[in-house]
Amino acid sequence: MLTDDQLGDALGRELRELTDELSPRPDLADHVISTTRGQRRNRLAAGSGSLIAAAAVAAVVLAIGGSGTARRGSGAQLRLAAYRFSMPHGSRLAGPDTVAATSPSCAMGALVVYTPGAGEGASDADQPAIQSAVTNSGGCVSMLLTDPFSPGAANAPRPFFYPVQTSSVMIDGDTGTIGTYEVLGGNGLEIHGVPVTNGTENTELFLQIPTTGGQVQELEIAAAGISQTQLQSIVAAGLTAN
Repeated sequence: MLTDDQLGDALGRELRELTDELSPRPDLADHVISTTRGQRRNRLAAGSGSLIAAAAVAAVVLAIGGSGTARRGSGAQLRLAAYRFSMPHGSRLAGPDTVAATSPSCAMGALVVYTPGAGEGASDADQPAIQSAVTNSGGCVSMLLTDPFSPGAANAPRPFFYPVQTSSVMIDGDTGTIGTYEVLGGNGLEIHGVPVTNGTENTELFLQIPTTGGQVQELEIAAAGISQTQLQSIVAAGLTAN
């Protein structure tokens, strides 16, 4: 069983790890830790892990500018097929044009490209449906889900933007990658009417979800104004399959 002090220390570590790139308001962060330390031990015994997870989400909300509670379902919910992604408090659904107008990094969004095999036409040439939202601090998130495909196939979807740095992740048993991606080539792009110059970056997370017959679907979540650590934590807390 964790003591009050041990739990407080664990909460402090979660806050520091999740806000290593964006600093939360110190008074709010201190309040989260001190309030939790003050709870009665018999209320912590059965749920210390849940409280740590809740504090992790709270740290994300504090870091990206949220001022309300960090309960699930209090923000926008992105829905694609059987998947639902619950955003932090203060976020709201928005169309691609509205999201793109937020910043060039938001204009990048969730986007994949298909390379046809020899003698084949483009597979699923149209982009998958995209759901998107903006946060109350000027950040944004967009999500897409590809059709099933065979891993390693020549016409399998791949990231549209250039990976600058990536690392492996596992969320709820599904493997994938998270990293920083940027625009390269020519004089940049125009996406939803917004000029996006070379070197513009965003954060993207890709999860491969097994389907049937050895195929997978790729779930891509792209974000701007949110760090990799924060995005991974938000997805781990808010992504569910119905």
